[in-house]
Amino acid sequence: MKKYFVSMLTLLFCLILMFPAGAQTLTGDKQALVNKINLEGQQLQTQTQFTETAQGSAEYRITRLDGTLLMMTKELANIQGAKLNLDYQINSPAQQLGFKWKLSYNGKDYQGDVFLSGSQIIFTKDLLQLIKDINPAQDVPDPKSVPQYIYVDDPELANMWRAMLDSTKVQQMVPRLTNLIAFIVEAMPDKSVRVSGDKITLQLGQQDLKDAILSLTAKIKAEPDRFATLLAEYVTTVDATQSFAETKAQILRDLQDSIKNGEFPPTVEQIDQFFKETGLTLESLSYTMPEGTNGAGTFNLSLRFDDQKNVAGHINMVTEQTRNGDKLDGKLSLDVKVNIKDQGMDVGASMSGTYSQSKTSAASDSSLQVNVLSGQLPLLNIGLNVLSKANVDKNVKVDVPTLTPANSVDLKSLMPEDKVEAKGLLPIPGREQPVNVVLDGQPIGFDVQPFVQDKRTMVPVRNLAQALGGHVYFTNSNEVHIIKGNKNIVMFIGEDKYIVNGITRQMDVPVSVKAGRTMVPLRFVAEELGCQIGLADDTVYLRTK
Repeated sequence: MKKYFVSMLTLLFCLILMFPAGAQTLTGDKQALVNKINLEGQQLQTQTQFTETAQGSAEYRITRLDGTLLMMTKELANIQGAKLNLDYQINSPAQQLGFKWKLSYNGKDYQGDVFLSGSQIIFTKDLLQLIKDINPAQDVPDPKSVPQYIYVDDPELANMWRAMLDSTKVQQMVPRLTNLIAFIVEAMPDKSVRVSGDKITLQLGQQDLKDAILSLTAKIKAEPDRFATLLAEYVTTVDATQSFAETKAQILRDLQDSIKNGEFPPTVEQIDQFFKETGLTLESLSYTMPEGTNGAGTFNLSLRFDDQKNVAGHINMVTEQTRNGDKLDGKLSLDVKVNIKDQGMDVGASMSGTYSQSKTSAASDSSLQVNVLSGQLPLLNIGLNVLSKANVDKNVKVDVPTLTPANSVDLKSLMPEDKVEAKGLLPIPGREQPVNVVLDGQPIGFDVQPFVQDKRTMVPVRNLAQALGGHVYFTNSNEVHIIKGNKNIVMFIGEDKYIVNGITRQMDVPVSVKAGRTMVPLRFVAEELGCQIGLADDTVYLRTK
């Protein structure tokens, strides 16, 4: 059995019910469920105006930013307490977006403008001063020496404008997604959907999910052409570059091959084995909503996972919302915990907030917390509050500046490529004599071959650090952190100095880049992480102390 197929179905059941669906010929309680979700789909079709012609504002405030990863980076530590305000106008038919920004950072206030117009990104030179103040070592032009506006031509912006303007895609997508989900609802256990009074309730537990997967896959086998048609219609609406006929034919071929090979549909035993191997447990999924347009509804999801090897954790999500006419008010809470066992790392994230929306206005107030621990060592703590509001404005005007040779300059002329090479961000050539590395009698696997440069063995930092029980994180384009226990090593691409727990030390060869991998001198890292080193012929032997 192809595990990815069951995985897809599992996620589909857990998540797709949060999105609009529509009507197929059903009976009883299931028909009521599909009809209700179809009403929500009709509401979704009106939301495209917020990306067409609108104006609004947003405020981002960093309430917490600390941890070992930031200990060596003063510029990042100063961001705690920073506040960014944006006021924007968007006119997608004219391919124009403009926003004024104001940033309070480290006791100072900065402000400027950014515009997107056609294929151009335009920003005022105020941004250069901000970059210089945040990181004085950053090689940027003196703001006093450049014109008021700096621009970049980016042809990819055309795709963004097309996506924003393609409201017809949403109009087509909703009914096609409706038909696809109706197919799925038909296969759900009857006991999972109930209508009581003016309330519709969908309830799924672990066994219900298994039964639904078994029923759905059997239905797909029995109705392959209908399923392939529905899925291909939806896929080709989302991605217009794909051909409906070719997509449908490919889906049918994949189904036929899987059925012929005995991989599809899965048996009860195969489904049980999948859930056992992944440790995936749907503790509960419930969705209660009013049968009519107005009223209150709730969505609850509790999902746990533990593969018994590498990853364990849970996802809990609760939403409550009330609709009255075209006005929707709600609140959301999300809690995610992940334990990465082989790295001894715990990652936690939580989000909560409130929101309101009508046909012409929207507002939200939310907060986000992220925590990363390595054992008892706090690697990263982030707290962020976000306030936003938007209003549809058919007459919105974006004051994009008219660029002239006197008032503007192309960013490429200010940041030539030779500056990148001079900063050591490109691979540094060396005498690449291949070498092998053995740790406690076992060879270490590297995704880029280690080599000797200036009498030093250079190895990919991530492979080495992980083999020695450490973790690697990049905080800037040229800054790499190696963490093990209470030791924090910071190295810099293109530089031969490094920092260990705040103390600067010297190497005799700089960190470099090869084939997209950061290469570090093996001896310096290995000794810092507690290894003894020996050399014989073309092999380096490491022994943990």
